[in-house]
Amino acid sequence: MLTGVRMLALPHHAGRVDTMSFHPWRPGDKLEPGPWGTEQPQESGETVVPDLIFCPLLGFDRAGGRLGQGGGHYDRYFAAHPGILRIGIAWSVQEVDAVPTEPTDARLDAILTEQEFIVTGDRL
Repeated sequence: MLTGVRMLALPHHAGRVDTMSFHPWRPGDKLEPGPWGTEQPQESGETVVPDLIFCPLLGFDRAGGRLGQGGGHYDRYFAAHPGILRIGIAWSVQEVDAVPTEPTDARLDAILTEQEFIVTGDRL
């Protein structure tokens, strides 16, 4: 059970590489352009492993399948840190009957849309 927010962290990419890390961020901290045109925390050297990750997606199903952007960054991070709770953020119109999955795809524990919170596993 979640007991409260201790720290907020955002994804960080050192460049156009296969791995990502998470760096602490607080309101007011400057962000810098990331390699894919998104804003990210400045390189501080400090990395953290989140307890929970809200991840973006392009499509989802009610079994926790997630269609991402195709880079595999989140799937690789989840494989390296399997205990992290995974919650997808989506619009309800992004729901599909079934997301095609591969063995390397990590299922979501839940999906949050503008209409509902969908629990897809037994970890919450």
